Amino acid sequence: MIRIAVVHEEDGLRKKLRALISAIPDMEIVGEGRVALDAIDLAWKVKPNVLLLSTKTIPGRMDSFVAAGRIHEESPDVNIILLGEEEIDIGRCLDIGVKGYIPTDCSGDGFLNRIRCVVKRYEYFFVSVR
Repeated sequence: MIRIAVVHEEDGLRKKLRALISAIPDMEIVGEGRVALDAIDLAWKVKPNVLLLSTKTIPGRMDSFVAAGRIHEESPDVNIILLGEEEIDIGRCLDIGVKGYIPTDCSGDGFLNRIRCVVKRYEYFFVSVR
């Protein structure tokens, strides 16, 4: 069973991901949060195989990249996948232990396949070719 925690500021996206993942027999949502600090708590408390973490930072809150680095240091078995809408620095992600990046508008099947890739210890960064 792939245990997944979702941390994203948008309730609608968390609900969409919950519906998508709960329909898959070998995946389950084990925790949800809204901000980067929630991600650190979830990594400790529920020990997910995969942590889906928004790249957006709410003003006055911990940066998602800082949280990802802390999680990787303290819980290296948690596979962190960033969710976002913007371009990211892949080198920075690899340096802090992030295993993948998925755009929030990714299709359901593509989304699930990317989670499976990361669980199998592949790094997956969605990039567009121009």
